[in-house]
Amino acid sequence: MSSSLKKNRSLLGALTVLSVLLLLYLLLFKPASGNRYIVPEGYAGWVVVVFGQQGSAPLERKDGDYVYPIDSTGWLRTSSPMKPGSVKLYYRAADGSVKPAPAGVALVNGGGTHGGSRSEAGGEQVELPTVVDFYVGTEEQYEQRTSESPRAEAWRRP
Repeated sequence: MSSSLKKNRSLLGALTVLSVLLLLYLLLFKPASGNRYIVPEGYAGWVVVVFGQQGSAPLERKDGDYVYPIDSTGWLRTSSPMKPGSVKLYYRAADGSVKPAPAGVALVNGGGTHGGSRSEAGGEQVELPTVVDFYVGTEEQYEQRTSESPRAEAWRRP
């Protein structure tokens, strides 16, 4: 076999190995998706997201993130299950544009993830939807809040 043919085969083999390694890297180490919560500009208060709600819209994806369009009362009901990933806060302006929340505004602790089941009269077990709640605002706004999370409303029977 000629020297140039051996070089070409070696080069082809090396390119094949590199291609397979790159593909494996992209499949195994792709960046985790994020959760992009979009609240009305200037909103400060509780945000409550109720998952697994029949008849509600599924979460959409944008640039690899799940998008949570929170309404003016701080609520979102979605048919999607809860999604893992980082949390990002954005504001939606009156003109519909979306931008990152300003410095000093954050998802303030005080909430969490809730769900499970409860026992009704007669011993019937009722499954509760998964609910995520948190406070959006500054630390000062959180300390001055006048109410606790309204998440229990998500579990009331219609």
